[in-house]
Amino acid sequence: MTLKQSSAVHIQALYSADGILPGSSSKLQLLVINLASVPGGQLVNTPTAQSRERWLKVYSTFRSLKNMAKLYLVVIALLIVVNNTAAQSLKITEKKLFDTFQKTVLKSKNGGITTGLSAWYSCNNDSAYFKLDTISLIHPGIRDKHNCCSSISWTFNKKDNFLETRFQTCKEPSTGSAARQSDIYQIRITTSTDSTFLTISNKDGKSCTFKILELIESSVENSERLSYELILKRWNY
Repeated sequence: MTLKQSSAVHIQALYSADGILPGSSSKLQLLVINLASVPGGQLVNTPTAQSRERWLKVYSTFRSLKNMAKLYLVVIALLIVVNNTAAQSLKITEKKLFDTFQKTVLKSKNGGITTGLSAWYSCNNDSAYFKLDTISLIHPGIRDKHNCCSSISWTFNKKDNFLETRFQTCKEPSTGSAARQSDIYQIRITTSTDSTFLTISNKDGKSCTFKILELIESSVENSERLSYELILKRWNY
């Protein structure tokens, strides 16, 4: 029996069954049409076939989303690694702090201190340096960081001694305070069980103590130099 003859036999059998089961007439006619529409009597456009096609589309979409999610996680992981490589929080010890301050003492050929390059800057908009509970100092000095018009700088001439200077850059011409003996501060580092403190004092007896929250070291793009950020919490506020 040929494939064409086989299809005809199946169709005839279905019509015969319709006579036995009158209530199934519409369903059998739909099946006959489907069988007769393709060679070999294969079922097409049936609810089962349509459901399978929809499932395959959903599965394909799911696979695509899953692959995108994996790629996203890989990118996030790489960003975290790069960020941790570029910036790291240093263990705070007296030696580490003084070594870091010493690294930022940049002298010119004639032995003078290069104020701009040596300075650590803290934003002083609205007297923030003197009023806020927590301040940060950044080296190399970036006076206009965060649109900072007014700033305070610490310029080290040795690891435990700095000159405090005030700057304003939003009005022309930019200006800075003249150096005075009372602007020279000594640094003393003390430690307790779980904290390290930094105390600054001048010859007039003015002093202030900070708890050192963090010292962050970062690489500088296109430079062999490192940048630092010192975060301090006012202790005798």
